[in-house]
Amino acid sequence: MESAGTLAFGAEGAGGGGRATGLVGVALGQFVEGTETDVAFLPLRASNSANGAIEATNAYLAGSLEQAWNAQRQATLAPDVTAFLEAARRRAGER
Repeated sequence: MESAGTLAFGAEGAGGGGRATGLVGVALGQFVEGTETDVAFLPLRASNSANGAIEATNAYLAGSLEQAWNAQRQATLAPDVTAFLEAARRRAGER
């Protein structure tokens, strides 16, 4: 017996072998799909900023002002979240 608000996916009828998901589960799934890029962007941006600051500082200390400027400029660029997510999905599929 299914609970109220439960949807059956992939089932022809009761006991059809599909998975049952409640409305809350469906809503959470849609939320995750809708915010996946935003959630992945935050740590990538923070990592790029911190690494860029380190690279720029090291280049400045070594006397390479042009390399320091390039590191700073690279750190301000938005990360490619789409490529990151595709690579993560490929790695997950290989397991």
